[in-house]
Amino acid sequence: MVIYHADGKGGYCKPDICSISNIDKTVLIIEVKTGGADLSTQQQVGFEPVGIDSKGEPMYRIPPDAIASGQ
Repeated sequence: MVIYHADGKGGYCKPDICSISNIDKTVLIIEVKTGGADLSTQQQVGFEPVGIDSKGEPMYRIPPDAIASGQ
């Protein structure tokens, strides 16, 4: 799956794991980071920061205006 920004800038990212519910079409997107890795340049464009979790790690989301492609 490829996530495209609807911002007109052509930004996109390819999450590691994607799942779509057959029941309500909810999309679950997981980006795996190991060894203290940061987001790639494309992911910095594609993922929106939303806060910090209980371990002090940043949390992100796919912006609501993004468009998911089945690629």
